[in-house]
Amino acid sequence: MQLANALVVLSSTAEDGEFQVRISNKGVGVISAAATAMGLLSNAGPPDWHPATSAIKMVCREAAKYCKDLDVELGKLAVYHSLNKNGVAMHVIGMKTMDLLNSNLNIVHNGLTTQEKRVLEHIKEKFFSRLREGHWEGVELKRFNEITVAENS
Repeated sequence: MQLANALVVLSSTAEDGEFQVRISNKGVGVISAAATAMGLLSNAGPPDWHPATSAIKMVCREAAKYCKDLDVELGKLAVYHSLNKNGVAMHVIGMKTMDLLNSNLNIVHNGLTTQEKRVLEHIKEKFFSRLREGHWEGVELKRFNEITVAENS
């Protein structure tokens, strides 16, 4: 595939999926860089500075706990979900260990187990369906503007 135009998507909500298909139909390649949402969708959780709302973080913590209790890694489910989205030309996934690299390659080559697929469907239904907004678009810009105004006062 030759890409002349690309759009990097840094979130992965249902709305984004519809957007990605519309954009890709216009000849713009969508690059997804949001599989684990900066650690939010992992059993370890996000860094303290993560810009998501407290409501999103709470739902993700609950989903991570559910996954941990079943010995399933939420990040693995998130990567699988992201890799199977329509309309995406390329995925960018950061990995800081060889174990993560091997896990992600395993997902590409083998997918999820039957149990992991059941857990994925369950967390989408039980946890993530409760979110009114699954993104934090504009939060960082708003904080930056507040800091800039305060510094200039």
